[in-house]
Amino acid sequence: MKSDNVEPNNVTFNTLLRSGLCKSGKMEEVDCIMEEMKGYGFVPDGFTYSILFDGHSRCDDVNSSLALYEEAVKKGVQMNECTCSVLLNGLCKKGKTEKAAEILKKLMENGLTPTEVLFNTILSGYCKEGNMEKAYSTIDEMEISWLKPSCVTFNTLITKFCELGMLEEAKEWLRKMLEKPVFPTVQTYNILIDGYGRKRDFVRCFEILKEMESNRLKPNVITYGTLINSLCKDGRLLEADVVLNDMTSRGVKPNAQEKNGLVLIDKIVQEMSHLSLDREVYNELIHCYALHGEVQKSLAMHIEMVERGILSDKRTYNSLVMVHLIEGKCEEAKNLVDQMKSNNIVPNDETYNILVEGHYKLKDFSGSYIWYREMVDNGLLPVANICNELLSGLREEGRLQKAHIICSEMNSKGIEECNTNEDLSAVVKA
Repeated sequence: MKSDNVEPNNVTFNTLLRSGLCKSGKMEEVDCIMEEMKGYGFVPDGFTYSILFDGHSRCDDVNSSLALYEEAVKKGVQMNECTCSVLLNGLCKKGKTEKAAEILKKLMENGLTPTEVLFNTILSGYCKEGNMEKAYSTIDEMEISWLKPSCVTFNTLITKFCELGMLEEAKEWLRKMLEKPVFPTVQTYNILIDGYGRKRDFVRCFEILKEMESNRLKPNVITYGTLINSLCKDGRLLEADVVLNDMTSRGVKPNAQEKNGLVLIDKIVQEMSHLSLDREVYNELIHCYALHGEVQKSLAMHIEMVERGILSDKRTYNSLVMVHLIEGKCEEAKNLVDQMKSNNIVPNDETYNILVEGHYKLKDFSGSYIWYREMVDNGLLPVANICNELLSGLREEGRLQKAHIICSEMNSKGIEECNTNEDLSAVVKA
């Protein structure tokens, strides 16, 4: 921009700070950019401060956040809900909820209109610190400000009481929730099932499942996964099997985002052994094990799938390609892609992203570039962060021309996150 005499503006600097530096926690470089910004005569606005608060929070630097807040106050910067929320959230995460509450009070005195989100941030902070009296008073302050506690408000309290094993208190706050009236969500019931499951009160767990249905709420994978995990831990495999059958009959499938991780997946597979599974369930399990790095288990699930006469589809192949690359078997991964094509299954952008990423993670940047080349030639675009990792690897190996080709192609297709550097600029000039 400078060499082309294009003048930057506030948006230029804010974007540079947000995307390039604060998200990466490079706060020393942020200071330099801020000085340059001031040199151009631009004054940091509320959005700038939001970005800076977020950067300090990512670096766990509470003191810098507080100093920045004091600076903003002295300069008379107007802090809106978004800016305030970023600041308060960062403080509460680091056990500074009392200070966050003090700042919110001052901002309200200076004209800030409080929102439910801001009070919920303070409430969550007090709950994490175990200061329940302050949590209660935060709800009182919320109502004094003519704000109605939401489902998030009550879920936060119920979660804390379930974590502490104080289920009577959790039940009481559920009652208060219904009195308001604020209607429980699936998440509310999931929290309660987890709490009662920890206490091995499975009668209550199943009652909660019925309550969900009577309130026309559908249990999700977390609902079933939480209950199955608790039952398995208590050795109640027959009851876990009943829950599992109910889960599969409703079309709810286990996935890799389940918070109980591999323990739950293994239990589910164990319980599923006698069931007639479809391709989608096998694909989920193969993918789950692949994501967790359980290569042999993933391959074993695929063998079982094939032995049962279930054909592989694009999702199956993508997971298997990932598995072979995790093991460093690039040739096997390539053979799978060839097999896909011979079966008239066309590789998609996910397939190629897995291949490009898998090869550069093995430091095979030439192989990664070959797959990138095929991907682009087939009219598909790689994910920007994968593209940048490949660029970094090519630069390290001195393959600057290929790196420049990627940058040019991606920028021409509107992916501007792919960055050049001085070495690439030298290639361009040459």
